[in-house]
Amino acid sequence: MDNSLKDRILESVDIVEVIGERVALRRKGREYVGLCPFHADHNPSMFVNPQKRIFKCWACGAGGDVIRFVQLSERCGFREALESLGRRVGIEPNAGPRDERAARMREQLLAAMNWARQHFERNFADERRGRLAREYTQQRGLSEETVRQARLGLAVDEWDDLLAEGRRRGLSEALLESAGLVTTSQNGKTYDRFRGRLIFPITDALGRVVAFGGRTLGEDSAKYLNSPETVLFNKSRVLYGLDLARGAIQERRAVVVVEGYMDAVLLRQHGVENVVATLGTALTDAHVKLLRGAADVIYLCFDGDEAGVRAADRAVEVALQHPVEVRVVLLEGGQDPADCVVAEGQEGFERQLKAARDALEFKWTQTLSAFSTAAGADRRQALEVYLRFVAQVGALRRS
Repeated sequence: MDNSLKDRILESVDIVEVIGERVALRRKGREYVGLCPFHADHNPSMFVNPQKRIFKCWACGAGGDVIRFVQLSERCGFREALESLGRRVGIEPNAGPRDERAARMREQLLAAMNWARQHFERNFADERRGRLAREYTQQRGLSEETVRQARLGLAVDEWDDLLAEGRRRGLSEALLESAGLVTTSQNGKTYDRFRGRLIFPITDALGRVVAFGGRTLGEDSAKYLNSPETVLFNKSRVLYGLDLARGAIQERRAVVVVEGYMDAVLLRQHGVENVVATLGTALTDAHVKLLRGAADVIYLCFDGDEAGVRAADRAVEVALQHPVEVRVVLLEGGQDPADCVVAEGQEGFERQLKAARDALEFKWTQTLSAFSTAAGADRRQALEVYLRFVAQVGALRRS
């Protein structure tokens, strides 16, 4: 086995994320602790050190890197563990020229995304070009510290601002297109994907920029636009803000899931730090797996309108399949989480969390509402549908 390949995988994988999917970890200083899964542990004996990228159980002696953890937990060999982790981060663990090229391309894409983030930040900070974007963030109540922490940027309203600067920097159109930064029309014209938008960098679990989200600053009918899926980015496996929220999630053993970047950013500004956002997609099985090791409770807090309730209903069906408590926050008056926390502050939002409904109770209400009349037959039918759902969820949680 090529040691450089092993090193690349170890550098790319977040050991806390991998172990956290199987063990309920909590932060203790610079490390994380949890019940060791390799013996009958009653007091947290296993420590995970994200800086050294190792784990160690001081009771049974199990320890090593993340590859060793996967070997022990999945009872597989080194090669199988390496392949599993490689697939997780998009590295095919087959030493050879083709794989080396793929690894180099991944590194080039990450470098291009980091350069683009810096370019968008410079646009935002520019006195003339960034004025409209800065005014918008001020209108939304974002502080300068929040803007810095979220590393917000600006894609100016021009067809080739990023493209032209990339050419000057020696970045090829092919690389920028592979990164999802530019696109090519049917007539062969290449242009910037993001134009006239406030830019939200989207990072992986290690804090590396893998995509962008853009909120229009004009009259574009598409209010929000995400990067397309690339070698780096799969929206069904990424949660916005997870790298910033991980510590608070571990500490509170709870996570608040919202739908929008601005919801997540404003909640964090007002002290709700254990918040993440989905990226224009429904909550997925992979999303829940990212959260369940760190959180005992998942709060689903979507917009209070009809679309938000439907999204919560779908999310409940996914989240309840996992061994974690799920609660639904229904905001009054069609509010979104950002509106709520700006109007009521952290204390007001925390009250909403305390009033959250149990997911099964929410699901029963939704099932019952699907049968519009109050006739006994309709209620019996609703009950049958609900009981089938509960039985299905129970079977999946046990499997």
